[in-house]
Amino acid sequence: ADCPGNGTDSDGDGLDDDCEDCLGSDENDVDSDGDGMPDGYEFMWRHDPNVVDGLVDWDGDGLWHIDEYLGNSNPWIIDSPRTVVFVDENTTAPVHIGTKDNPYQTVNGAIQKINGFTPDKFPVTVKIEGGNYNLGVPPLVIPDDVMLIGRSGGNYNQTNYNATNYAILHGEVIAGDNTEFRRIAFQSDGSLETLLSVNDVTVDVFQCVFIDFNDSYIGNTGIAFSGETSAENSKILDTDFVGMDTGVDIAGGIPTITLNHFRGDSFHIVLQDRAGKGTTDMALSDITDPERPGLNKFEDDGGDQTVENNRPEEIKMELNDWGTNDLQEVDALIDGPADFEPILATGSSVLAGSLFVTVIDGLTSERVLDASIDLQVSPYDPITENEDGVYSYAALVAGTYTVTATAEGFDSVSDSVTVGQGDLVSLVLTFADEVPPEGCGRASMRAVYARGDMLVLVLAGAALLGIRFGRRFRKI
Repeated sequence: ADCPGNGTDSDGDGLDDDCEDCLGSDENDVDSDGDGMPDGYEFMWRHDPNVVDGLVDWDGDGLWHIDEYLGNSNPWIIDSPRTVVFVDENTTAPVHIGTKDNPYQTVNGAIQKINGFTPDKFPVTVKIEGGNYNLGVPPLVIPDDVMLIGRSGGNYNQTNYNATNYAILHGEVIAGDNTEFRRIAFQSDGSLETLLSVNDVTVDVFQCVFIDFNDSYIGNTGIAFSGETSAENSKILDTDFVGMDTGVDIAGGIPTITLNHFRGDSFHIVLQDRAGKGTTDMALSDITDPERPGLNKFEDDGGDQTVENNRPEEIKMELNDWGTNDLQEVDALIDGPADFEPILATGSSVLAGSLFVTVIDGLTSERVLDASIDLQVSPYDPITENEDGVYSYAALVAGTYTVTATAEGFDSVSDSVTVGQGDLVSLVLTFADEVPPEGCGRASMRAVYARGDMLVLVLAGAALLGIRFGRRFRKI
């Protein structure tokens, strides 16, 4: 839209009030449509700030619009931020070269192609359409810096679990370093020992499913971590483990295990004995640590023990849903020393919510990388560390909070925010009184959004419980 600008930005979202009036967006709301992305960002990328489109994949690279926003990438270019190789077992294309119009028919074919890539082609995304993909023998080794992403995942639903909705891998996978798996189903056919092996490398697993329909088979493991320390930087988020003999087996450092659903009657998490190898951080989840909030749901059909700690150290497993509110019953579900209090009320771990706070220097429109973010009232210390400008909180009970940003050389800035169950909320905090006017959307602010130069705070609540962008969005 060709809208005028008057230099006044009442809500600090990067759009002048006159421009918001022209577009029909709310000059007093950072995120008029409540999809988690500020109006200024959406205007910059030619999106309508009045249309909820956080879960739209505009360029077909497998990343949702909200992913592109958080990843500082171009939502209109397939190979931004990663080279993309496409796989579709049902393709009728006459040739298979891994493009969107001529995808590979097998995951193995795509990986073989990637193994021949030059370094400038990485990182790589393998976008896999729904289907059954037999990986064969030996195990399929995923190269470093590769992400496998499917159509659907997490929140396993028996009715909808099929090769139309899921990219289902049959066979064992060995993860490379800095690999990522999103919305992928790993299915055991009753003869595999481990579905995903993580051998002293760092991986992220998000909204995946690990499933064994033949749950009488003894020995199947969803994810097996070996090695000493790299697992501590790995993450398993919003993933379902169904019928596995062991959901997650951990030999060394403990990964972040958050917002997952473990179903079955065997051990869901096993910590192997580390005799003679020293101690590690013994926290699966800690109410004082926003990076390890827990929020997992353990559903044991047979009433057996669900967690096995073979180490002498006490393990923290706070803020999890054990399927019972009786502390004695929870204690009976854990084999070995553990600190599991406080627990989540039964059924509360299925909820999810997030808050995004962009903090900028109002005079330069540059991101502030050394900010300290404080949330009151909450049990957490202020957060200063971030990954690519993203700060994260979790285990946040639904309610109204005061968010305060401080940084050297600036006066602190605060705002109040209400986060409810299942909400996705945006907030912008700006140091200094005003940003120099420069037309609708301000060229300086547009440059910030174009480069992705922003400081984002992600909060996922404890009765919010999850960073699942597929849930209802709500504005503040």
